[in-house]
Amino acid sequence: MNENGLEALVFDVDGTLVDSERDGHRVAFNRAFEEAGLSDHWEVERYGDLLAVTGGERRINAYFEEQGMPEDEREELAGRLHARKTEIFTEMASRGEISPRPGVVELLGELEDAGVRLAVATTGTRTWVEPLLDRLFGIERFEVVVTSDEAPERKPDPSAFHL
Repeated sequence: MNENGLEALVFDVDGTLVDSERDGHRVAFNRAFEEAGLSDHWEVERYGDLLAVTGGERRINAYFEEQGMPEDEREELAGRLHARKTEIFTEMASRGEISPRPGVVELLGELEDAGVRLAVATTGTRTWVEPLLDRLFGIERFEVVVTSDEAPERKPDPSAFHL
């Protein structure tokens, strides 16, 4: 415990450590739609509304449900699109197209210097979360990284914090 009594901090990724939704995931979704020959395109405002649904595949499924697509068709399409979106996003992250939020790198350094243990709990998948964290911050600085791959339920369920 440091002089302020703080032992550890758990960070989310999207919107906390990085602003990856608007200029990362949304862009990757749109590229996946285009590659699949779909005319769908999520503008910033529309994507903001869709963020009420947690999880990318569930978000795509909900979107196509709104569009009236039959369940069996949309579930197959959502799975395929989400897999490709994740590949695209991972490529974007590895090319440095996703940046930390201003001040985050400095904050993490100050917390480490103060002896605060750092962790991450996110609904993102380990496939893209670990490479992104490693490239931007160095994965080793986080004592624990919990992703949707390990947590039995998605936010706002607290199960990720019990692992």
